[in-house]
Amino acid sequence: KVVKGSTVEVAGIKLDDYKDDEKSDDDFDVYVLPEVFTLEYPVKITYPMGVTIDTSIEPSTYYNGSTLELDVDDISDDTKNEIENAILKDIQVIYDSAKDNKNFSDIKSNFEYENGDLTELEASYNDFKEDLNGRSTKLTEIKFKEVEISDIKITDDGTLQVDFNADYDYKATYELFGETETSDNDGTTYSSMTFAYEDGYKLTDFDDLKYYFY
Repeated sequence: KVVKGSTVEVAGIKLDDYKDDEKSDDDFDVYVLPEVFTLEYPVKITYPMGVTIDTSIEPSTYYNGSTLELDVDDISDDTKNEIENAILKDIQVIYDSAKDNKNFSDIKSNFEYENGDLTELEASYNDFKEDLNGRSTKLTEIKFKEVEISDIKITDDGTLQVDFNADYDYKATYELFGETETSDNDGTTYSSMTFAYEDGYKLTDFDDLKYYFY
């Protein structure tokens, strides 16, 4: 059983002809394998949101089914790199724009895609911009260097939620005894982004971006 709309290969063979429409539902597709030996078989799954994973199944005489779920450890290197690059690009745009107090309408074109709903993204950006600029220490420069995915899951509406940590260098200014001081440091944000897939990963929302700097 896999998420509906996924492409499944077992030992290099596509399972299109083995789909059981009666057992499948609105959320999952069910495939019934022919009689096979009780060995471990490699499985490749491409989810409808673009993620490809490599995993395995081992048929058994003691149970008659398994659900193939998304696990960050099974994601292919190419897919992981594509998602991490999308995060690096989008998080840089968000921080640069928020620190410069830009309106969402000024940056909307960076995230638009066909039939895309950016309502939640706009709300999250406006809240983040307010939090970032509401502090006495002002972020003046930031450069994201590296992203590492820590968890990944498919949401109920079919988007991809990615938890990650992102390392950065930054500069900020603050007032001390009437003088403007500059801090030059590095840090990490532990955050989450949600993506749709439309010829690439398209940001639809984010959460927990760090907005305090010292």
